[in-house]
Amino acid sequence: MSQFIEMFGTVENNTHNFPIMTIGEFANCFAGATPSTSHPEYWENGRIRWMSSGEVHKGHVEDTDSRITELGYKSASTRMVPIHSIVIAIAGQGKTRGTVAITEVDLCTNQSLCAIVPDERVNYSYLYHNLQGRYLELRGLSGDVNGRGGLNLKIIQKIPVILPPIEKQQQFASIAQQADKSKFGDFKSQFIEMFGNPLSSKQKNELKRLGQCCIINPRRPNIALCDTDKVSFIPMPAVSEDGYLVDMADEEYGKVKKGFTYFENNDVLFAKITPCMENGKGAIAYGLTNGIGVGSTEFHVLRPINGISSPYWLLTLTRMPIFRERAAKNMSGTGGQKRVSASYLNHFMVGLPAIEEQRRFEAIYRQADKSKFGDFKSQFIEMVGDPRNNPKGWPTKRLSELAEYSIGLTYKPEQICDDGTIVLRSGNIQDGKISFSDIVRVNAPIKESLFVKEDDILMCSRNGSASLVGKVAMIPDINEPMTFGAFMTIIRSAEAKYLYLYFQSQDFRERVSEGKSSTMNQITQKMLDKVEVPFPDKDVRETLSAIASQADKSKSVIQKALVYLNDIQSDELRKIA
Repeated sequence: MSQFIEMFGTVENNTHNFPIMTIGEFANCFAGATPSTSHPEYWENGRIRWMSSGEVHKGHVEDTDSRITELGYKSASTRMVPIHSIVIAIAGQGKTRGTVAITEVDLCTNQSLCAIVPDERVNYSYLYHNLQGRYLELRGLSGDVNGRGGLNLKIIQKIPVILPPIEKQQQFASIAQQADKSKFGDFKSQFIEMFGNPLSSKQKNELKRLGQCCIINPRRPNIALCDTDKVSFIPMPAVSEDGYLVDMADEEYGKVKKGFTYFENNDVLFAKITPCMENGKGAIAYGLTNGIGVGSTEFHVLRPINGISSPYWLLTLTRMPIFRERAAKNMSGTGGQKRVSASYLNHFMVGLPAIEEQRRFEAIYRQADKSKFGDFKSQFIEMVGDPRNNPKGWPTKRLSELAEYSIGLTYKPEQICDDGTIVLRSGNIQDGKISFSDIVRVNAPIKESLFVKEDDILMCSRNGSASLVGKVAMIPDINEPMTFGAFMTIIRSAEAKYLYLYFQSQDFRERVSEGKSSTMNQITQKMLDKVEVPFPDKDVRETLSAIASQADKSKSVIQKALVYLNDIQSDELRKIA
């Protein structure tokens, strides 16, 4: 923002005497709408990106969490927002109201967002940074900064903006884009440069059937394992929509050798069932116990062929929106049981890059993971020591001394509705973060103590799958009241960030493993009471918390870069499709 003020000044202090115009004088402003959620046909298998107000925090909106159908679009008064428009949150609690974002794809929005489509006199990046730096001012326009308040179209249209010559606006935009490049890395352009358009016959890469590039659903070999030997078990919830494995558990081979999908290290998992397929669920299998994994029958397995394909190329290809959009059109089945067939994957035509190029990309991808994410668990062990034997002799505290915890809301099926209070469940924990891609709302009486707060830790404390019990996420800043379900526990503590790290340690899992059973796996409050937590000095705890926060930011950067990569390729591919 300092660069902006240096170049252009402010409305109040217009030292360069640039013209000042209101947004309504140079832009078209309009709000969106929400199709009725009581009509599944408005949402199921939708292709039109639909943005909710919470997504404005993405900054650069490269994809949306939800999509609507043509019928849903026509049913509501929402409108298409063209690429490179500005959206501003006109309602919302927490930090949402007054937050702005840039649309990097065409989309429509809900009624809590206002789209600003500038004319040729205004550079979209310039306008975005102008409004982004006036966050508190924007919140104050609707009342007080901290109150609930709300903006509206008339208020937004009257907001004054300094308008220097378009050349100067573009100059500033170039500076901002260069800053983004240094921040995100030129990963997306590297991919395009190396592979081009995978579906184009005009590229250097020869068109091949995907079935010629990898082995689809390979046969299970004769395995020299005893029934008591352990293998990795990966259910569908253990695969994120961002291309990562978020959880796995060891199971005896004899218990899972029948009735599940078989795979090995470096195989690519592709979710074939709706809506998991459309949402991008997929990952590379790695770190499997005894090199073997089993999981949901709703996975297709793509095994790279040595000398022909890399798992990183296969994963990126199968997560591209154009790939999944085409796959969705070729699904068979009805309702929520539609699936992509193995035959479709086998016959999908794709430009196959040279294996040397794929390996170069794999090296870039793996290095990015290593440098951006860091080996966080080893960092924890290095600074704290293995909590199981506490080699550094840190004092310990019972978890009950450090935190309060409570079990969530029990509700009846008839209390589920379209406009009630959000109930966070196990499926809302994805990759250590809260995901709102699949929410349930209820109309039920809720005690004040059951509403979540920022920096609460949400833990899955009861589930039929042992791999899901104990997974955690930090509650972010939220824009509406939320509660949590009866199979979940909220842990509230002044040491929440440190405890969040500890809960991901093997020590914690071992201390609560007594709760696992053949019928229901659980972590009870009594079990939590007994947990002894190594409690290092304050500076160690704060350092770890800072590392964790930075790791989360870096991870988001990579995920955003991948989404942007996918959309860039998809836009190019649509031109030749």
